[in-house]
Amino acid sequence: MRKNSSNYLLRSTIGYLNAEVGDLNNLKVAQSSEFSIRGDRVLWQVIPFQDGQGIDWLIVVVVPASDFTQQIDNNTRATFLLCLLSLGIAIVIGNFTANRIARPLLRLCDASRAIADGDLDQDVEVNNIEELHVLAQSFNQMSDQLQKADRLKTDFLSNISHELKTPLVSILGFTKVIDKKFDDVAAPLSGVEDKKIQRSIKQIKENLGIVTSESSASHRYYYQMFWISLT
Repeated sequence: MRKNSSNYLLRSTIGYLNAEVGDLNNLKVAQSSEFSIRGDRVLWQVIPFQDGQGIDWLIVVVVPASDFTQQIDNNTRATFLLCLLSLGIAIVIGNFTANRIARPLLRLCDASRAIADGDLDQDVEVNNIEELHVLAQSFNQMSDQLQKADRLKTDFLSNISHELKTPLVSILGFTKVIDKKFDDVAAPLSGVEDKKIQRSIKQIKENLGIVTSESSASHRYYYQMFWISLT
C-alpha cells in the first residue's frame, strides 16, 4: 500500500516536472517548487548529479507537505485547546476570587446601611483575607461601641424621664388638691404654678426634641412616647 502510494506520488511528480520544467535531461541546475495532488501540497526538488565518471543522475526529492505540517497542525490544535482550558480555569478562579472578596464587602455595605438606618444589632462575618479580616473586626468593634453608647443613651433618657416626671406629676397633683380645697384663695397661685409647670414641660420637650433630631429614626418613637408620658 505504501509502495503504491509512493509510486503514484513519484509518477505524479515526474508528470508535473515534464509538463512544467520540460526535458529533464537538459536540467543543469537544481530547482525546487511545489504543486498540488488531489488538493494536497507537495514540495519537490530536482538536483542534477554528475561524478565525472559517467554517472549522470537526477536526484528528485518529493515530500508531501502533510508529512511535516501534520505535527504542526497537531501542536497548533493542542495549543488552542490548552488556551481554551487555561481561559476556562482563569474564569473559574477569577469568579471564585471575586466572589470571595466581593461577598464580604457586600455584607459589610449592607450592615453599614442597616446601622445608618438605626439597626445597630449588626455583626459581620470575619473573612480569612487579612485586609477584610481587619476591616470586619474594626466594623464589629464599631458596632459594639455603638450598641453600648445606644444603651447608655437609653438608660440616661430613662433616668431623665423618671427624675423629671416624678416631681412634675407630684406638683401637678398637689396644685389640683389646692384648687379643690382653696378655690378662692389659692386659685390665682395654683394657676401661676400650672403655667410654670406647663412651661417646664414645654422646655423639656424642646430639649429632648434636639436629642431626637440627632438620633436615628428607629429611636424617635421612644422619645415621642417619653414626651407623651410627661403630659
